[in-house]
Amino acid sequence: MQVPVWQRFGLGVTIAGCIGLVWWAGARTNYPVHNAPVAGKKIVAFGDDLIAGFGATTTGGFIPLVSSIIRRPIVNAGIPEDTTATALARLNPLLDRERPDLVIVQCGGNDILQGMPMQQTISNLESIITRIQERGAAVLLLNIRGGISNDPYRSALSRLARKTHVAYLTNVMDDIWGNPYVMADPVHPNGRGYGIMAVRVAQAVEDLLRPPQQPPNNG
Repeated sequence: MQVPVWQRFGLGVTIAGCIGLVWWAGARTNYPVHNAPVAGKKIVAFGDDLIAGFGATTTGGFIPLVSSIIRRPIVNAGIPEDTTATALARLNPLLDRERPDLVIVQCGGNDILQGMPMQQTISNLESIITRIQERGAAVLLLNIRGGISNDPYRSALSRLARKTHVAYLTNVMDDIWGNPYVMADPVHPNGRGYGIMAVRVAQAVEDLLRPPQQPPNNG
């Protein structure tokens, strides 16, 4: 779904003005992102309810909004109720079919709801990331929760991101999770919440698409 330019502009200004944005930039990490910057143009979003946009009534979630902001198509491969195990099982056919250059990954929330051990969730995510990277694509990993003090998943995902050299957007759910104004239910954002996510994710994607700056030629 295409969002008109004036709505894109209004969305960005409203979100930035109300809550502020924490920008992600690859240059701020102390490790290189594997397979980045992204040379190709094929982007896939892979994951569960949040990628699928569950809870949004009109926008289709944050992936169509990100696509509109960056002005590039994004294949939405999100499936509601997907766990990291079921996502891993369907990944290879998706990679064979789409041949992506960049994959946005957000998965694991349903593992938490089902009481799956965190170690198994992280192991499945590592397998997902490794398979994507082996196909030559970069990965943007999104945090699955936000604003929860002493959240073990945030630190575990941070360690996983560093280990696998993926871009990791830690703040994608901050100021959204638990805020009834931007949540459709206790688990899923509404259109406003997805709008906040879209601006954050779009900036991270654009950073990965941006070619590295060349040093000045002083000769």
